[in-house]
Amino acid sequence: MKLKTAKYLLAAILLASAAGISAAGYECLPTDSATAVRILKRAVTRTRTGMGAQIRETAEGFLGAPYRGGTLEGEPEMLRINLAEFDCTTFVESILALCRTAAEGGTEFGQFASTLASIRYMDGESDRYTKRLHYFSQWIRQNAAQGVIEEIIPAGIAVCETKKIDFMSMHANLYPALGEKSLTDEIARTEEMLSRDTVCFIPKEKIPQLKKGDIRNGDIIAIVTAKEGLDITHVGFAAILDGEPHLLHASSAAEKVILDPRTLHEYLMHYTSHRGVRILRPTEPQK
Repeated sequence: MKLKTAKYLLAAILLASAAGISAAGYECLPTDSATAVRILKRAVTRTRTGMGAQIRETAEGFLGAPYRGGTLEGEPEMLRINLAEFDCTTFVESILALCRTAAEGGTEFGQFASTLASIRYMDGESDRYTKRLHYFSQWIRQNAAQGVIEEIIPAGIAVCETKKIDFMSMHANLYPALGEKSLTDEIARTEEMLSRDTVCFIPKEKIPQLKKGDIRNGDIIAIVTAKEGLDITHVGFAAILDGEPHLLHASSAAEKVILDPRTLHEYLMHYTSHRGVRILRPTEPQK
């Protein structure tokens, strides 16, 4: 661990108990905490037009931010916060946590960190690798149960199915944290649970059949994949342009956060492995 990182981490551990985060604390740079507080204070004092509009506005404030994978990895496991660089999932989680904290009237960094932990980890317990919600279908499961999101399943065009989920346990060599067999076994048990779940999604060919309002600004778009052993391989936010949904996301292809010029339907049809989408609508929290 670099010395400067250790210094920031120490401060984070001292604050963790007050924020309601696990004893492992969290890791971030002062610039990240300053960014979070600035966004929270601005969002709290602004007249609200709904969670969807707030999410889109906040997400667009990060347009051009660099794409970077692997920012959550490290030992020991803890809540790692990076508001300067994102992969697709950390982008969605960070924006959702910022907007949800502000909607609850929160303006402190610790409140944001606690909200982010509850979104990213099983039961908000950020001190164990296997508590992280690695599969996005598990992420959906928990956050829907917590009332953070609601899934939108338009009648008549959704396809419902079960799928065998086992990519992580079958490719444990790709995940350094799974060096211990006991941890791989824990992941495998989660995979078995997810493999029993029936999930519904909108096939990409049927996106044009969606009615106005089925997808709204700020909805989370989870892309269902045909890849063996996997459930969802990409996520982003919906942004409505000229009546059509587009994807506002951290793009590995563009290497930055972008508002894709293609419609969602055009984007999905470009990739053979993309089967369709699950639509997840962030809810308005109660203050």
